[in-house]
Amino acid sequence: MITSLQLLKLGQELMEQVRPKLGPKIRLTDAVQYRDGLMIAVTAFVPLRRKNLATLDTLRHVRLAHDPCTIVIPKEETKTGSPIEFEIPPFLLPWPCTHKIACPLYAQ
Repeated sequence: MITSLQLLKLGQELMEQVRPKLGPKIRLTDAVQYRDGLMIAVTAFVPLRRKNLATLDTLRHVRLAHDPCTIVIPKEETKTGSPIEFEIPPFLLPWPCTHKIACPLYAQ
């Protein structure tokens, strides 16, 4: 069995490996690694159904411009028909995410 702390640690390690490379221009592979690390770390706090986790879309579900930053899954996309909304712990967010353009979650 994998604990929440192990998930958090793995997610943070993946993000930390690419954090020094964050900036206005980021390679797709680094953005994907950061995204994967964030998704793994988030599951340590909010266990999501596999389908909801697999279909997370940073443009549709992640609200970085809000304070606090949140992940919002509309009721139409949940098994129970109830929306899911939760805060992304601030220490999981990259420094450049104050601007979408510089954020690896929005890399093209």
